Amino acid sequence: MGSAVNKQRTDDSLELTNLVKTTRTKSILENQDDFEECVLIWLDSSIKYNDHWADEVNHAREIINNLKIFDKLNDCINFMKMIVYDKIFLIVSHQYIQSICAIKSELRHLTSIYVYCDESLSSIKRTSLETWARDNEPLITGVYSNSTDCFAQLSKDVYDICDHDSIPVTYLSPQVKNQNLKQSSSFLIFYFFLQNILSNLSSPINKEQRHRIFRSCLYYYRDNDKRIEEIKHFEQHYDSQSSIDLYLRTKFLSRLLHKASQTANFALLFDYSFILNDIQNIIQEKSITLTNIYYRAQNLNADDLYRLRINLNGIISINTYLDLCKTAEAAVNEVSLISNTLETVLYHFSINQSYISISDDKVLLSIGSLFRIEHIGMEMDGVWHVHLKMLTKDDIN
Repeated sequence: MGSAVNKQRTDDSLELTNLVKTTRTKSILENQDDFEECVLIWLDSSIKYNDHWADEVNHAREIINNLKIFDKLNDCINFMKMIVYDKIFLIVSHQYIQSICAIKSELRHLTSIYVYCDESLSSIKRTSLETWARDNEPLITGVYSNSTDCFAQLSKDVYDICDHDSIPVTYLSPQVKNQNLKQSSSFLIFYFFLQNILSNLSSPINKEQRHRIFRSCLYYYRDNDKRIEEIKHFEQHYDSQSSIDLYLRTKFLSRLLHKASQTANFALLFDYSFILNDIQNIIQEKSITLTNIYYRAQNLNADDLYRLRINLNGIISINTYLDLCKTAEAAVNEVSLISNTLETVLYHFSINQSYISISDDKVLLSIGSLFRIEHIGMEMDGVWHVHLKMLTKDDIN
């Protein structure tokens, strides 16, 4: 297997070199739709375009900037069917909810539904709708008569699903030696791409280039005052020593980099490689070499859990800087355990390098870290436990 993988690595290195030549000159402005991995869709035929509505739209964009508004059912459904990667959060007026639920099997990325009722719906009909939703549709989070309650639940769900539970990964199947190795090309190319932008492929960025990057973010979030303020603060206060802190608490940046990793958007990753390099340098300087077990919990949908399980004994690459808890209890407490459609997974990371302590109860794991998936099983606590053992790059030879 070693010689075959080495040959594949040579082929992928050539492919990576060609890819680099192409993506280095690609403007970030060509990738504006890739800044977030979630989309908020609002379907309502009785929208009143007034100041109150404008305030609600602004509030919604503070939660998910990528907001699409529809007043026709078929247009909305056709749009949702075209979505390939993004998680869909749907606010829908009560008159359309049963039509949406009837074809939900065709909307694979539909994540959560928020039923919005106006004053025309009587209390009796609303109670009936709430009962129907509770008994028949697990994707419906609730029936809401005001935007405050709706947005509060939406904000919590987006944090849980898109901010905390979004962990970009790639897999190398344990059956790779029995396959045409081209099937593992996406894993190998992305892995070597990460290694290269963290070392010799990434050149220093000057102020003009950095300003161009932030300017493009400001353009993308031009209707989102909250994100604009966040971006300006980031640009004004960023330096290499603050890179980890800003990376962990700046939503626009973490969402952008997660989406770029999920979709293998090499152009975006190149543009932001100066941040990745700054974080990596800190980790290399302060890296802990003791073997310890740390934890991270995550809620997965059925498709993602299946993809994880079929790669038992395979290799998983963690394609982000990931904060891990020092206790299993703390990790589980970070996720919402109340879900009818998601399964809770607790990862046990056995690591011996490429991580640093960032607080009394957390460590930060380096991007591109490789692990062997040694065990997957549901235990008595109703949680899937996944045991991961850290590998070196030589272990995939």
